[in-house]
Amino acid sequence: MSRINFGLEDLQAFVATAEKGSFRMAAEALHISQPALSRRIEKLEMTLGSRLLERTTRRVGMTNIGRQFLEEARAALDILDSAVLRLGDEAALHRGMVTVAAIPSAALHFLPDAIHRFGSQHPGVRVRVVDESANAVLASVMSGESDFGLNFMGAQEPNIEFRAIRTEPYRLALRREHPWSGRDCIAWEELADQRMVSVSKQSGNRA
Repeated sequence: MSRINFGLEDLQAFVATAEKGSFRMAAEALHISQPALSRRIEKLEMTLGSRLLERTTRRVGMTNIGRQFLEEARAALDILDSAVLRLGDEAALHRGMVTVAAIPSAALHFLPDAIHRFGSQHPGVRVRVVDESANAVLASVMSGESDFGLNFMGAQEPNIEFRAIRTEPYRLALRREHPWSGRDCIAWEELADQRMVSVSKQSGNRA
């Protein structure tokens, strides 16, 4: 424990700089000066005995050790953040945090309105959004990182309660001169023998 002589602000400075890729932008995000930001990161690197960031004239990159430590730093900040938010009268939902994992379309189109309505009813509860792919959303809920998720896959998982709340249509993009371009609807089976531009096998949309 004697080596842990850096503070929460030092971790925040490192994470902000790594995410922004710029000392100036990180300093602006944390509302501190660039020299103060640099001192915090230098203190952290000195304590760890390793260089975390690679400084160049154009941007800030990360060393291999920095990339590994970034995940640990993020996790530590999340744990501390959750611990602070859960203090107080959380049982009555006056304070606390709810983590929601969501696919990008849900996070963009209707989650903001839902969070706004929830916030007006529970002003002391903070909502953390994990904006990820369908596979990552499902994994986040199954691992317990997220309290619940908004996703189009998961019904096949026996340990997941899946409820349909909205439909989302798929669109077929065609060149204007394609014989189908004037049609309003294409059946799935008609696509079986067509050459398609598809997404990667890792995509939830492809599944």
